[in-house]
Amino acid sequence: MCANQNVFAQSFNANDAARLSAFLQMQSASHMRYFHPFAFDEASVSKILVEARQDVYQGIYRNEELVGMMMLRGWDAGYEVPAVGVIAGERYFIRNFMQICLDAAKEICRARGCSRIIYKSHPANAPAVRADRFGFVQTGVDAHSGYFVYHLEF
Repeated sequence: MCANQNVFAQSFNANDAARLSAFLQMQSASHMRYFHPFAFDEASVSKILVEARQDVYQGIYRNEELVGMMMLRGWDAGYEVPAVGVIAGERYFIRNFMQICLDAAKEICRARGCSRIIYKSHPANAPAVRADRFGFVQTGVDAHSGYFVYHLEF
């Protein structure tokens, strides 16, 4: 768990599917245009959370209110280096939101003996424009999606 100004990360479990699904579905299409890692209906979210073995899905909370999510995926598919995904609710402003998520991701990775993460983003997505501020280095472009591929060593 990572805390900052009453903001903390906490792992989701299967009982959180309805809450996470509702949070994701209440965001506008324009806000979610670059974030589509899985379907957001409750059944799909439940399946993701129930089937996660090594992959991590965490809620980002301010006090007890869900304001975003962070995930580390790829371990369940056999990859040694996970991909990080982050989304903040559009109606929330959380100072240092990305740093809070990355601190939580690094903590999890270090505990598992991993010192690198991957981040993929649409070139026009605001976090991609600022990825270098967090230490990410662009290492390529995904041939299928056209998304920029970044790596972060820590």
